[in-house]
Amino acid sequence: MKANRSSSKTGHFLIELIIGIAFFAYVTGNVCVPIFVESRLVSQQSRNLNRAVAVAQTAAEGFKSGEDAAGLAALLGGSADNDSVTLYYDKLWQACGAAVDGGHYLTLNIASGDMSTAEIDVKAVKDDSAVYSVLVSRYEHSGG
Repeated sequence: MKANRSSSKTGHFLIELIIGIAFFAYVTGNVCVPIFVESRLVSQQSRNLNRAVAVAQTAAEGFKSGEDAAGLAALLGGSADNDSVTLYYDKLWQACGAAVDGGHYLTLNIASGDMSTAEIDVKAVKDDSAVYSVLVSRYEHSGG
């Protein structure tokens, strides 16, 4: 009879232990999973911002070299339309010829008139949201 009582206590202990482990697994799952999802989104946004700054810097350096829109389009591998240059990038930030779902695009708009300033915008193709924007000026040597 004594052995029966001992196994009964052990059985209750195991059930309590399983319930406790299940409770903590449930709580940590509900706390940790959203944190991991959020960290992945923040990481992706950070990666996109870094790449957007890099492509905008490349476009700005091309503009500062004194090129017009057609020259910039040829230099950067984009398309020119009047005083504007557009470049498209895929999901992995590789240059491509047209808009790609999940990709991004860069527009460089040269200010009409003085041609010494330009605005560079990098946006997401999916929702047209701005990732990075910068205003660039170049020095025009007047000669003499």
